[in-house]
Amino acid sequence: MTPLMTTLHYVFQSDGTLLWIIILMGAAIFAFAAVIICVRAVKYMIIELYEGIKFTIEYWRDKDGRKRGMYD
Repeated sequence: MTPLMTTLHYVFQSDGTLLWIIILMGAAIFAFAAVIICVRAVKYMIIELYEGIKFTIEYWRDKDGRKRGMYD
């Protein structure tokens, strides 16, 4: 029997505790990956928001830093 088959045989023949540990470890890894993906998404949303605000401020000010009128 290969080591993988031996491991699977041991997992499924045990009382279920080891199987639950493996399932919970998989869920923990999945949750950790989901948190990383969400943090990256929020980071990029914040960067886009900052750049949009910066662009708006630059657009509504002229070279000397004065506000331009709405219809100038």
